[in-house]
Amino acid sequence: MRWLWALVFGICANQAAADTARDIETCRTSESPEEQILSCERAIESGELEAQHLAWAHEIRGIAYHSLGQYDTAVTAYSEAIQINPSNPQTFYNRGLSHYFAGREDAAFSDYERTLDLDPAFVSALISRGIIYRERAQWGEAIEDFTRAIEIDPQQNYAYSNRAVAYRDVGRYGDALADLNEAIRIAPKDTYALSNRAYLHQIRDEFEDAISDYTTVIKLKSDSVYEYYNRALCFESIGRYHEAILDFSVVIDFEPQEFETYVRRARVFRQIEAFDKAAADYSILIDQFPEQANWYYRRGLVYEDAGAASKAVSDYSEAIRLDPNNARYVYMRARANLSSGEIFQAVRDYADNFGRIVMELFVGPPVESSVEPHPEPEQRTVDELTEAIDRNPNDVDAYFDRAYTYYGEGNTKAALSDYSEVIRLDPENTNAYFNRALCYEDLGAYAQAHADYTVVVTRDETDAWGFANRAYMNVKLERGEDAVKDQERATALAPEDAELLNAMAWMLSTVPLKTARNGETAKRLALEAVRLEPNEGAYVDTLAAAHAELGEFTDAIAVQSRAIAIARRDNYGEDWIAEAEARLTLYESNTAYREE
Repeated sequence: MRWLWALVFGICANQAAADTARDIETCRTSESPEEQILSCERAIESGELEAQHLAWAHEIRGIAYHSLGQYDTAVTAYSEAIQINPSNPQTFYNRGLSHYFAGREDAAFSDYERTLDLDPAFVSALISRGIIYRERAQWGEAIEDFTRAIEIDPQQNYAYSNRAVAYRDVGRYGDALADLNEAIRIAPKDTYALSNRAYLHQIRDEFEDAISDYTTVIKLKSDSVYEYYNRALCFESIGRYHEAILDFSVVIDFEPQEFETYVRRARVFRQIEAFDKAAADYSILIDQFPEQANWYYRRGLVYEDAGAASKAVSDYSEAIRLDPNNARYVYMRARANLSSGEIFQAVRDYADNFGRIVMELFVGPPVESSVEPHPEPEQRTVDELTEAIDRNPNDVDAYFDRAYTYYGEGNTKAALSDYSEVIRLDPENTNAYFNRALCYEDLGAYAQAHADYTVVVTRDETDAWGFANRAYMNVKLERGEDAVKDQERATALAPEDAELLNAMAWMLSTVPLKTARNGETAKRLALEAVRLEPNEGAYVDTLAAAHAELGEFTDAIAVQSRAIAIARRDNYGEDWIAEAEARLTLYESNTAYREE
């Protein structure tokens, strides 16, 4: 019977080999990543593959995992391939891509470096390393990599597109345009190059050319939200308001929760005197953020423009209820009452608030801190407050006021302790959480500050400064994407708060954490802050930083010089001016400013 067992074994062996061969073919050719993964794994587990084919199977498995967005698993598969065959540059490059998509820029850079060690002419690795150099603001190295890629493959349109962005970053707009034109000549449907050329035209105020390129991209892409939004801004800039409205409406259809687009569309509706539609957009914002005074105020302006003075009075009154200390709201209600014939009501508003209206609207707004921690307490000394606490250890107001006083005196630890006591006695006191977060922030306890700001914005989803301050804490905790989300929420909630817009623009321009920076958004916010407060030197200083973050150093130098001139005129102090002049020196050396 021994011969029978031998025959059976031979049949089984042949069948196993056939199965492995089928798995290898499916691993290689299947268009289904899931099927590829299963086939590759069966082939690997068969134990029948030679080293070269074993490494290849691991690599195909990595490619399939990457296509499914499972980047960490892809990295593991590529690493197994590299252990078997450490001389294949393609595997290092593929692993670098997965690291990059997983947000591990340093690991990706290392793999691209290893790829180029093995194959210095690996064009994709040169481009990918150049992109990281550019993201690190190492523009010289980035341009060198892109140029080398072009020398190796003159038809590499992606290298031209990326070199163009690097040229734009350093203010070489002519070179950027030439590269984008070449990229588009090579690949007329390259939407990346077309969109970047459109943006280059836009920032140079060449709006008709920008519109033409954005239109081409929109025809080529089904999800052109960015292009629709920017084309709308271009249409608005040249007074083609109806077309701007159509584009803003498309953006809203795509992303109905991007509330800033409603603000933009409402402004354009107001420009063309479509007051009912402008009011409808502000009504959407009011429905979403019913405790946000600004939207009632904005709708009130529209009603007043439309001649509906009584509706304007109603909205201004609601804005005043939500923000009773805003003199502008009171002034506008008085004016609307006057228009509607309510003379007595108008006179009462003017009379009761005359001093505040004059100071805030005609002399200028008071200088405020970036936060409004709590209504200023009754002026009592620490000793008086301590005596009150001794008499009544459960006196929440006394603890709060003492904490406020301690913080003003620079005794942050004592303030922190008192705010914690307020929270223990009154867990619903959201102001105490906000102010304690400020203390934690000053002491470098960023995780604790983040936790307290989270309490604030969870309880009040319309607290723009809560989101803004938490954005900074996310930066400190190296959570760049979360910081950007908080920034977006803060600016959507308070698009007319110049101080908040300035703070967020400064963050997006200057923080060391790359994933929390966005020069384009920073510039947009800074421009709006300067539009609202054109004589505030600090806001002009931020606009210069945004230009520098974008590599627009000629503009950064000019704008920073203006900020310094304002500071000297308005006596900002030598320390502020010295810091501003130091930033100017950086911009003159083509270097963006980074916070320490």
